[in-house]
Amino acid sequence: MIKEEKNEKEEKAEDIKISDQQTQTDHRIEEILPKELCCPICGARAIQVTTKRGIHYKCQNEDCSWDSNRPFDFSKEKRRKNVMHAASILKKMIPEINVVENFGYSPEIIFTGEKKDSATKYDLSVYFMGMKLQRVRVEINNGLTKKEFFDSNYCYVIGRPEVVEYLAKRNGLVAHLLIDEETEKLGISRMDQIVKICPMKKDHFGNQQYFIEKTYRPALVTFDVDEIKNLLFTNLYKKLYRNLVIK
Repeated sequence: MIKEEKNEKEEKAEDIKISDQQTQTDHRIEEILPKELCCPICGARAIQVTTKRGIHYKCQNEDCSWDSNRPFDFSKEKRRKNVMHAASILKKMIPEINVVENFGYSPEIIFTGEKKDSATKYDLSVYFMGMKLQRVRVEINNGLTKKEFFDSNYCYVIGRPEVVEYLAKRNGLVAHLLIDEETEKLGISRMDQIVKICPMKKDHFGNQQYFIEKTYRPALVTFDVDEIKNLLFTNLYKKLYRNLVIK
């Protein structure tokens, strides 16, 4: 009797094959998807995962680990990869600039190389000839093409109050990264204009949510390379001539 009970427990603990494509573990069902349904990020095979929370899709490539489940996909490391992707797009648009990731650092970084895992007020710094031109915050948009971005009812800029205030005072920019768009993946808007024009409400975490209404969206967000360049170089004159004295 004891052996029989042990065998039953072992059988329950093992994965149950429902079919050749489905595997069930406890309350989780994984199903291998057809080859044509692949990861939108890296193109690897994806699986459909069904749990108590619903259905989501997950990449089987460990280096990518894309997951359509929003909380997972917005993990810190995943966000950093997307931020660096936005930086590379900006660099390709305007080769003469340098785009540098902003990160927390300690006073001894020159000697030790030590970085601090701390909150930052923006994601990217844009440099030209050694001068810092702009500070950029990256907003990540999943599952939207450029057309859908302008037609969507869910277009927000979200940030901590101190971050929004900091960027608005310094003519900082917001980069709207469209992960699933094939061609024009990056749009730019000005934080100070968003603060002035867009309605705001606070979420449960105290962050400020600015909704960019459809009517204002084409005027506030640009995907045009020349207009993006003008926004990046807005402060160049002040940087060049702020110490100029005419006698």
